[in-house]
Amino acid sequence: MPGGAIVGWLSTLSVVPNSQSASHRASWETPHVSAGPVNSIGTVLLIDDELVDRILYERAINISGRVTTLVCFTNAADALGYLRKTKETVDVVFLDVNMPKMNGFSFLEAASDEFGKDFAKLVVIMLTMELTPQDFERVNAIDLPTEYINKPLSVEHVVTTANRLAIA
Repeated sequence: MPGGAIVGWLSTLSVVPNSQSASHRASWETPHVSAGPVNSIGTVLLIDDELVDRILYERAINISGRVTTLVCFTNAADALGYLRKTKETVDVVFLDVNMPKMNGFSFLEAASDEFGKDFAKLVVIMLTMELTPQDFERVNAIDLPTEYINKPLSVEHVVTTANRLAIA
């Protein structure tokens, strides 16, 4: 596969090094972001049980050109297992809240308990259609560096996250 990408659409894990240069993108794929310094994100975990959403988010992340390594999971329990095994620093977690088996909140609680509040370098982003006041209270009780966005994840969200990571 070009660029050495390993993509497992039907598997739980896919690792996609972002080696796609701007010159290899179609003009319609060019992100529409304001000029300024290009900040990047090392490793991103994308955890979402919906295949179509995950494909769209992988595309937005790759089009942004800001992510070095993208690691995708269909469920939070497998992502937790990855964190146990990896030596890589995780910079950002894009996390769906509503998933079967282990939801996003349970993942954050388990990861925080096992690895401390710094299991992700800076930002944990909760991807959801709507968070209730109780959801905010639950996440705030974990005391993690958290940002909230509504689905769908866009190129602009990825760029904004990279910029926030750079100034932290």
